[in-house]
Amino acid sequence: IIMKKSNILKSIALSLASLTVGFFAISLPFNLFNTLSEEAMHLVFICEIIIYSAIGAIFLVVKDKKHKEEAETRNTASGMVSAAERLVKDLDGKMSDDDKKKLEEQKDELKKAIDENKPLEEIKSLSDKLQETMYAISSAAYQQAQGAADASQANAGGEAPQGETASSGDDDVIDAEYTKQ
Repeated sequence: IIMKKSNILKSIALSLASLTVGFFAISLPFNLFNTLSEEAMHLVFICEIIIYSAIGAIFLVVKDKKHKEEAETRNTASGMVSAAERLVKDLDGKMSDDDKKKLEEQKDELKKAIDENKPLEEIKSLSDKLQETMYAISSAAYQQAQGAADASQANAGGEAPQGETASSGDDDVIDAEYTKQ
């Protein structure tokens, strides 16, 4: 496994910090061994345990936060893959072959990145590209459906100006008020 330079530097820094803290935590009681009472030495050791526990807890919290973010990103990406598959089924025959091919390629590329545990940045980038493509295809399909609905309305009732509905002209409209007796 090849480690990134940043991971190696982080590991070295953590090791040096641990060694430094460990050295002072261990050497302090031994240097003070002759001058401290037994009760004071117990207090120092209890403080050491608390410090080590706090440091360990901090590392666990940071690790859990990164793990949670990674899991959420991968779950979101998997959801995008499923949504792309549904979109292909729902719009079958209503999208161009080029759009369908582009969508399939991006979906497969994202699915492969998830399966191969690629870095989160790559998965996020692929998810964003897939989402943009899905949005563009959905918008085009909606506009196409809206155009077809407008055309069928125009054929059924004649052309109506925008904002008005087609009416037969034979309707007698009477404005009246109703009062209860």
